[in-house]
Amino acid sequence: MPVDELFVPLVLGPEDSCGLDLTAGWARRWTVTWSVRGVEVSCLVGEIAGVPVGRAEPVRHFSWHPRQGHRPGLEVLVTTGRQDGFESLEERKFLWALDFAGAVLDVLSQPLRLRFKTVGGKARFHIPDYLVVMPDGRWLVEVATVTR
Repeated sequence: MPVDELFVPLVLGPEDSCGLDLTAGWARRWTVTWSVRGVEVSCLVGEIAGVPVGRAEPVRHFSWHPRQGHRPGLEVLVTTGRQDGFESLEERKFLWALDFAGAVLDVLSQPLRLRFKTVGGKARFHIPDYLVVMPDGRWLVEVATVTR
């Protein structure tokens, strides 16, 4: 199964930007922060291709306790040979599908923190679910539940 069949690209038009400031030069205004051996390192979004994925670790860890609404845990991936975190059953299924697809070189959960601005100038932060490394490039993945 081609890995790209696992993804549904999200293409935003101007009317779908949710108030994000996507005017010219946005990649030089947005920043990304990742963690290497417990030290946070930042750069501009436009420079993210140089992020040392092999040494990076999650920027946010999660815990679980009785009576919480979601189902986090750790899943052992044959592809990576280690346990990768998930925060929902949908994310767990995504990890299974990635592992089954076989073309994945590496996966990092909670890989980085994006800092961006809205049209009104308000700073926002977001931590995507996964960074997936494949022979043909890197995918920043947000796992979502699709309702039909």
